[in-house]
Amino acid sequence: LGLAGVGIGGSAAGAPVFHDLDELIASEGSSYSSSPSAIHNAPWWVKERDYENTTTEIDWSQIIRLDQGKDWQKLYPDRPQYGSFRILLNLPQDPDMIPDPAPILEGYIKNKYPEGKGTQTRDHALQAADSATFGHISFLGVNMFGDLRTRTPEQFGVPKHQGTPEENLKMCRAFLRLVGAHDVGNVPLTENTRKLIYKSGITDTAVVKEYQFTDDEKLSENDTAWKIPNKLNNMLTYSMLNCTELCLGNTLSIPKYLASDGVGNGAIGTLVAYQRSFIANFQLQNFLHSLGYQSVRGASYNICPSTPFGTLAGIGEHARMATVIVSPMYGATMRVCDRCLTDLPLAPTKPIDAGINKFCETCGICAEECPFGSLSKGGSSWDHFLSNEPLGNGNAPGFKGWRLDLHKCNYCGICQSACPFNSVDNSWVHSLIKSTVGTTSIFNGFFANMEKNFNYGFHNPENWWDMEQPVFGIKKEWLGGD
Repeated sequence: LGLAGVGIGGSAAGAPVFHDLDELIASEGSSYSSSPSAIHNAPWWVKERDYENTTTEIDWSQIIRLDQGKDWQKLYPDRPQYGSFRILLNLPQDPDMIPDPAPILEGYIKNKYPEGKGTQTRDHALQAADSATFGHISFLGVNMFGDLRTRTPEQFGVPKHQGTPEENLKMCRAFLRLVGAHDVGNVPLTENTRKLIYKSGITDTAVVKEYQFTDDEKLSENDTAWKIPNKLNNMLTYSMLNCTELCLGNTLSIPKYLASDGVGNGAIGTLVAYQRSFIANFQLQNFLHSLGYQSVRGASYNICPSTPFGTLAGIGEHARMATVIVSPMYGATMRVCDRCLTDLPLAPTKPIDAGINKFCETCGICAEECPFGSLSKGGSSWDHFLSNEPLGNGNAPGFKGWRLDLHKCNYCGICQSACPFNSVDNSWVHSLIKSTVGTTSIFNGFFANMEKNFNYGFHNPENWWDMEQPVFGIKKEWLGGD
């Protein structure tokens, strides 16, 4: 009752007053509104912001195009969790450059659950089985412009698809939901957002090539560059959820290391989500091709970083985890925020404000739980220089936020497990807390301490095998349509 009183008081202090449902639906700033920029039926307390105006402060004059292809070669040789990439790129194999993460993770789990039995045969078998297909699926359609296997409208004997930008965005949402995506948005390339496109990328044969924008009509490439027509100016952006229980604490139940298999670190939930993502991106590019439009592959690390576009599209907010955006509905359980650059006309979607970025300033649970010390425990900052990091994904200038120390991060998923926003909104308490956070920051410290004391985010990892698993391991509450 005390908690209810505090939450209701805080919510009432900051929440708008509505007299009936029609007024709520029509309210300015509500994602329930009829605005074409609303990407989902978010709760009333999730507000829309102006285009390019995220809850993370951005100085667009300081944003520069990152040289991802060259940074990749500098960064990944000494990261043991990317053993498969080192093998692929024929880079040095030196597991002694940083400590073996296995005992660190095992020690973390043992400390959380001292009575646990540890990694068992079934755990190894689960990871091995899923890893067996990862390499094959991850390179499905490695062609940057799409492994196109469908016919064009001309080959079908039908006209090129025509629709308004709003109709086209709705069409793409329908398609992407069918193939496993959740939230779908779009960020137009402007003078500002074009700076987020990498200067270079790396091919599957370890060749660094530039991304060059041209006035040509068709996509093309040569030995040194991918040439992209300027008319490809819409970054279709969509999220893929992680397996819920493997993220809500139980991501710790499966070994995150497969050094002997050359796969590197990756929780089972991560591998499952990425495989669905690769397939969805392959299907999306073929879908656009059959509509009569061109596209550039944005899955994984291609063409641009995921976090800025996911934030700008309104899928979530930048958070302390740096390279993981947090959603007001799904918390940190989004494994992938994919992108696809296309010339299909699409309506833009707006950034959101659910109070997440402000909450992260007070909370810090993910940084406290990280056993590798890769997350900042301080406040958001403009500073982008970390250890001996190259100027890359986790170390970019131009925004006031948090950076990830990629030399320390082991991609174990513990930070995602710990996020308080992971709670499923089938409890009035969780809904009340989220709505309070979304309308006022007064109680952020109180709610963060609640999470620390009650430890909502972590579940006994050995219970996973006894649960009735939903399809794809995703909570049924999150699988429903809008």
